[in-house]
Amino acid sequence: RNVDLEYRSGANGDVSNPNTLGEEKYDMIVIRNPDVHNSEHSWIKVFENAFLHLKSEGIILATTDIYQDFVESQLAKNGKIENAYVIPHTGKAIPYFSEHDLYIARRK
Repeated sequence: RNVDLEYRSGANGDVSNPNTLGEEKYDMIVIRNPDVHNSEHSWIKVFENAFLHLKSEGIILATTDIYQDFVESQLAKNGKIENAYVIPHTGKAIPYFSEHDLYIARRK
């Protein structure tokens, strides 16, 4: 009930910049498939910004395909990983969802 979704990406604002989101706090932030090999420093800032703009009881849902160590380290650095899942058959996932590792984290 009363769900308000907001989509942010590099195309509509630099999500690594805390000023992009202003003072807004979110119940859930989704970080999908970070492209770490092209911009690790930017992705570090994206994770920091996500925790900065997360409500106290909010969660971060993060997915990845090959950067599990990076995602786990960024989530543990700023929060606590509550659950981690592996989608066993990546070829059977819904279209355009090739990430097979899924993490749910909360703020420390």
